[in-house]
Amino acid sequence: MKNSDQLQWIISLIEQADYGNATDYLEQILEVNPGNSTTFCCLVLAYILMGEPEAADATWINQLINADEETIKNTSLELCQLLEQWIVKTLNNQQLDQAKSMYLALRSIDEEYHNPALQDLLINEIIFLGQKLESINKYKEAIEIYLEVLDLNGKQNEVYYQLAYSYYKLENYTEAKKWAYRAIKSGYRLGDSHYLMGIIAEGLEDYVLANTSYQNAKIFYLNNNHNDASKYHLAGKCAEKLGSSSSANEYYKKSITLQPNTLAFYLSLAELYEKQQQYEQQISVFGDALVYFPRHTQVFAKLGQAYLHLGQTNLANYYLGYSYYYSDELGSLSQALEHLKSFFDNYFNHELVDFNFYRDLSKCYLVSNYTKDALNILRLALDLFKDKEFTINRLIQSTFPILYSSLQEINFYRQNFALNLAETCQLKPISSSEKIDFLESLITGSNFYLSYQGRNDTILQKKYGKWIQDNLKKILPEWTNQNRLTQKCENLLSRKIRIGLISFRLRGLGLLYLGWVRYLNHERFHITVYDFINSSEKTDAGLVEDFTRYSDQLVTVSINCLSGMDIANRLISDNLDILIYTELGLDPILNLLCHLRLAPIQCTTWAHPITSGSPAIDYYLSSQLMEPHNSQRHYTEKLIKLPNIAFPLPPVDFIPDNKSRTDFGLENDKIIYLCSQSLFKYLPQHDWIFPEIAQRSNNFCFVFVDPPNGPMVTKFFQQRLETTFGCLNLKYQDYCHFLPRLNNADFMNLNLVADIFLDCLSWSGGLTTRQAIGCNLPIVTCPGKFMRARHSYAMLKMIDVTDTIASNAEEYIKMAVKLGLDDQWREQIRSKMKYNKQKLFNDRDCIRGLESFFIEAVAKIK
Repeated sequence: MKNSDQLQWIISLIEQADYGNATDYLEQILEVNPGNSTTFCCLVLAYILMGEPEAADATWINQLINADEETIKNTSLELCQLLEQWIVKTLNNQQLDQAKSMYLALRSIDEEYHNPALQDLLINEIIFLGQKLESINKYKEAIEIYLEVLDLNGKQNEVYYQLAYSYYKLENYTEAKKWAYRAIKSGYRLGDSHYLMGIIAEGLEDYVLANTSYQNAKIFYLNNNHNDASKYHLAGKCAEKLGSSSSANEYYKKSITLQPNTLAFYLSLAELYEKQQQYEQQISVFGDALVYFPRHTQVFAKLGQAYLHLGQTNLANYYLGYSYYYSDELGSLSQALEHLKSFFDNYFNHELVDFNFYRDLSKCYLVSNYTKDALNILRLALDLFKDKEFTINRLIQSTFPILYSSLQEINFYRQNFALNLAETCQLKPISSSEKIDFLESLITGSNFYLSYQGRNDTILQKKYGKWIQDNLKKILPEWTNQNRLTQKCENLLSRKIRIGLISFRLRGLGLLYLGWVRYLNHERFHITVYDFINSSEKTDAGLVEDFTRYSDQLVTVSINCLSGMDIANRLISDNLDILIYTELGLDPILNLLCHLRLAPIQCTTWAHPITSGSPAIDYYLSSQLMEPHNSQRHYTEKLIKLPNIAFPLPPVDFIPDNKSRTDFGLENDKIIYLCSQSLFKYLPQHDWIFPEIAQRSNNFCFVFVDPPNGPMVTKFFQQRLETTFGCLNLKYQDYCHFLPRLNNADFMNLNLVADIFLDCLSWSGGLTTRQAIGCNLPIVTCPGKFMRARHSYAMLKMIDVTDTIASNAEEYIKMAVKLGLDDQWREQIRSKMKYNKQKLFNDRDCIRGLESFFIEAVAKIK
């Protein structure tokens, strides 16, 4: 290998954070050629990045001792340039600690070093991190960050204000007052700084200073507002603090008039009326707010409370119910059910004619696992809303229990779906007046829970897909013609292949296919990611920043603001060659789009591992390791088995919180079997496995986690376990522990304190298995006959840890018991996983397979 090639290879090791090997090779090169300045600079860089500044300093000092002045000057310049490049790179990757370490190293190398642009870039990123910490109430950590900024540059007016605010939130008012004075003295946002000083002074019970500060803030806001609505709002806050309610009322109303689409303005005015017990006026304010915020949970909650104050219980139930309904809190729909049911029971005789209410009430019943009640509400709606026949029938058709009580119940609802589908396919042709209702029905419900019955759904999915396609050909013929787009695959030798990825789950399931976007050859392919969101969502959350970084274009599509056909027009205007629906079957919005022809080649993936049934989807991108023999018969699409597991999963990278078992309410002397799949994946015919394992030791404990639907579904699951454990004269409470829904950090820590991961037999773990492997947690799995029950099997095969792959349920039980009783074997499995797990991550073989598929598929179209 040439020296330049060898050095480039070592730099690639540094880029992959393989610092140990990189430093070993660099030191070997320097032993042979100690005068190689580039190698020396890379060695200093590697030591800094691996968190060993002492080694970096020692390397630099050794260079100073052994080199002449001219060499030192040239090497210093080269090292500074290299560190500057890597500071920008690490900032782009949000690796602030590394960026700061390199910047401090720059200042250490050259005492006169000064690069204002680079310093500002670093400081701005650190301040942004501090503000993010504040947003999640980590004020102590934020203060540490802000003080680091002052170490880099002591003149940071914004930091004075942020320090004052963080100390105030920690109730350290003396320290907060000190920094607030500095913010005011610096002239930073004087209105806000004076106001902050006011609330700090209240904390110190210095009411003279508080009144003076609020008066100064109000004067500043009013004298510098230029009809700025936010300034009037802040002046209103000051007026309230100064005891002038009438002035506050005036300023709040002025802010709403100038800027009626800001919720905070309405909330302040309504709160003022609430303090004065003027509930009718408060209701009026929120009525105006609903025009701009029709689904805001806080507005509904406040309206409900206001009606309670007026003694109007029924209206209070309506608004309180919807405050829960629109909330993202765990179990919110079950809480909404109590209020909406009460409202409905009292209103029914007055002929409630609001279709949305019937739909929402049925959803509340459904997620609480009261499936029959949900169906009854929908059938009532079917009699009342004749113009919504297709939509309501679709809702009825897609209504399944979230959790089944028995195998007989699975059979009942499966037969019910099949009969309903047969009746639907025999309906009269769609008339022009029914066209809108039919199209809306397609984005109303999905067959999501059908696939959780453990059966082959290909025939049912195909029949449903054909019915949709046949009707769309009649009412939207131009959108279903495959031949009309074939010419768009022309001139590929002179341009990139245009690929689009559609996702409604970018922030979660996006972890699966992020590697596609990252590692595909962007010299050959142009990749557009379409991020479907509800209009209330933030567009910069979760993995979106990564998709923005690695894609050629990220397009945010608000499904609440656009119709299905508007979205279709937007997609087709991008002239894509290949369109990939990453998780078809999860979300109804995609149910319409996937039956249209929006690109010459259309695909789906195993992010939702079941066939789409749509004739408009050409290929199913699956995994070579996951698919069983003769698996094409499970798909209506042409099956493409990409190498390994098809996705280059990223490594599990997180900083443990050092939580112990007691933090999760678990006993230290128990063997913890983690059963962390969503509860609806556990079918009743497999419940017997748990007591069969449990009867072998009193120290065995199964840990389950509440599903997103909340504790109501958990309650039904516990009833099943009570029956199954009772068959062996055991109490499930002695062996089963249920945890509330966990955030990602706690979920990862739970994997660290567990002993064994028990894979679900009917639907294998995907991202949950990735997390278990990342935590070296032994996995017991038993591959099923469908790909959706073979994810863990494939991942274990990929990392060559196959000792705990069972061939049947009985062997699964034996392995689980042996792992629980044999500490030595369990540790051997852990060690093997720790050594091999890197084989699972950032796989490039699947990328090469994907690229080959794209090129071959496009060639066939031409």
